[in-house]
Amino acid sequence: MDYKGNSFSKLSNLNDDQLRGLIDDISSALGADKSKISAMTGDLGMVRATLSGISDEDAKKLINKAGKEKAEKIYEALNRR
Repeated sequence: MDYKGNSFSKLSNLNDDQLRGLIDDISSALGADKSKISAMTGDLGMVRATLSGISDEDAKKLINKAGKEKAEKIYEALNRR
């Protein structure tokens, strides 16, 4: 599976609710601590800056490091946006 969007950096254009929902979906797929994720989503400006500065290739490499099953869940969450 792969991300069907034009560019990972364009995810920074999601509105706040959409971006928080995406982060929640991805963090659930990874089994991340919800309290730490809530703290991170408190600064969506930082999240947007990170997204806008990452290349598509680097984003894919990072996602694929999560392992096949988790990466597929992440790509599913991304493709729903």
